[in-house]
Amino acid sequence: MKGCSVTIKGVNKSFGSTPILKNIDLEIKKGEFFSMLGPSGCGKTTLLRCIAGFEPLSQGAIFLNDRDVTTLPPNERPVNTVFQNYALFPHLSVFDNVAFSLRIKKIKTSLIEDKVRHYLELVKLSDHLYKMPNQLSGGQRQRVAIARALINEPEVLLLDEPLSALDAKLRHQLLVDLDALHDEVGITFIYVTHDQQEALGVSDRIAVMNQGEILQVGTAFEIYDKPVNAFVAEFIGETNLFNGLVESVSGTNLMVNTKQLGIIPVNGAIPVRTSSQVTVSLRPEKVKLFHQRPVDSKGPVYEGIVEEIVYAGYQSRIYVQVEGAIIKVQQPHIVGAGSDHFSWKEPVYITWDPTSCCLVEVIST
Repeated sequence: MKGCSVTIKGVNKSFGSTPILKNIDLEIKKGEFFSMLGPSGCGKTTLLRCIAGFEPLSQGAIFLNDRDVTTLPPNERPVNTVFQNYALFPHLSVFDNVAFSLRIKKIKTSLIEDKVRHYLELVKLSDHLYKMPNQLSGGQRQRVAIARALINEPEVLLLDEPLSALDAKLRHQLLVDLDALHDEVGITFIYVTHDQQEALGVSDRIAVMNQGEILQVGTAFEIYDKPVNAFVAEFIGETNLFNGLVESVSGTNLMVNTKQLGIIPVNGAIPVRTSSQVTVSLRPEKVKLFHQRPVDSKGPVYEGIVEEIVYAGYQSRIYVQVEGAIIKVQQPHIVGAGSDHFSWKEPVYITWDPTSCCLVEVIST
């Protein structure tokens, strides 16, 4: 396995009297594609800059392969950074941008030629060696920046929202290419993004951050299906959140009296007692929508009215007014089936499997 592990111990960072990072502890494995995900201002870019050595720590330590690099300057750390704004030299060609650091190190010209061509081939720019940056698309310029970072053969590649300036289709394609590139070079990638789909699509593991803290670390499945609190549940994709009191507990099976829907069955992986105030989550894709009342449902059934339909190509997001709540439903479009069509203001019925509604937060006991 190439690359190196990254260990962050008790890291705090403040700008003046404002705390930006609060007691960060994190273990990133060698060769891992690891994402740091969170809203703007949550501290993820600051943490990346601390790893790179661009920001000194207020407290704590950073280790690369068990080597303490906390006080080392950026040029003495085996890491390279790809920035959001590309940071290419506008007066240099693609070839010369990528070759720049090797020439500074006075590497042999023949070796520079071979390495530059190799890394530009990896990022699919072999046909653009002598173009200038202003002759390239945004996606191509970002590929040049990635090749320039990789040519130094770092053990860790830091990527600070590298796709945020690109349009949606190009962003998706470059993300796929980035994942394939990680498989090819095999080093540790640390990827900062505020885009949930980007993180879920490529990461071995994800750290969800908010207000300078790491709330949860896990695989895409763990983060999405087993969020540790209401913030993570709502930030990672869409969800329906309900507050209520626990009426009964039988192992992991709960009955929760919600303000919006009355008593509903809940899957409770978090230890909880009767009468606790809790928040539960129900993902929109787990809600089933019917024209007629279902007769064989094992879960609760509610009658409602379609309040809004948002068409999204392969699926629609349907908002249903049910008793005291608007329930979000994701309905896939089934080719050749007319039964999946719903209309505005149509009376409908919704239900879900009893295990689909999950306990995500205990507010008070």
